[in-house]
Parts: sequence; structure tokens; C-alpha cells
Amino acid sequence: MFGGRSGTGTSYTLTYVENGTESLERIAADGDKTISDEHCTREHDAVAADVQRCASPNQPPRTVHVVEPDGRPGPGGLVTVMVVLDDRSDVVWTEVVRSPWEAYDAPSIWAARNTTYRTAERDCKPVPGVYDFVVQFDRA
Repeated sequence: MFGGRSGTGTSYTLTYVENGTESLERIAADGDKTISDEHCTREHDAVAADVQRCASPNQPPRTVHVVEPDGRPGPGGLVTVMVVLDDRSDVVWTEVVRSPWEAYDAPSIWAARNTTYRTAERDCKPVPGVYDFVVQFDRA
């Protein structure tokens, strides 16, 4: 299980449950609300083939395409947004953790949510994680 708590106190979780050796359940929740609940079945031949084709089993996370926020006049500075990715590189949570000016927060969260990421890989499998998305605003 992977989880955390927002600045407003709402908790988020990403849970993986193996049902024997044949299936996996993935549950994403925001507080008490289930965002998604998926079941998948393992195909043994496909899994073995994927592992054999994996040339680089451990990869760091990376940003594929950055979306820039709208520029706003202000004091300038860096905004850091915590981005939580699931194992499919989908954004499941964002939260501003540092900001020089509140007016920068909403455009920074918008940019973080609309940016395309590739989550880290361990042993040829994508893994969920928490990453920092940093936005530089120039002084007006």
C-alpha cells in the first residue's frame, strides 16, 4: 500500500492486492472515496516474454512532456508541487508544498496535472511514486 496525506488532511492511498498467483487488484482512493478499482489476470507467457525483452530493468522516473503554466505578474520564484503517480504513470494526486505567492499555486497544479510523466521502473515493472514538479516564475 502506498499513501499520504494532503495539507487539508485528506488521505490518499494506492493499494495493490495479489489474489493468489493469477490476479491482481489495484485500488486508488481519495479519503473514503474509491477513485478506481481494477482487477487484472496474469498471462504467464506474456509476463516471461516482457521480462526477457527488458534491456534496462531499473529506470528512474522522467518527465516526457512538460506543460508550462500561464505566466502571471508577481514576485517570481519557484513553486514545488508534489505529484503522486500510479504504476501507469497517471497523476493521482497533486499538492503545492512550497510557493512564494498563492496566485502561482493554481497554475502550477494545472501544469503538474497536465504534464506527461513516466514513472520509475524496478525489475522491468513500473512502480508508483512521489515526485517533485518545480515551476519557475519570473519576476514581473
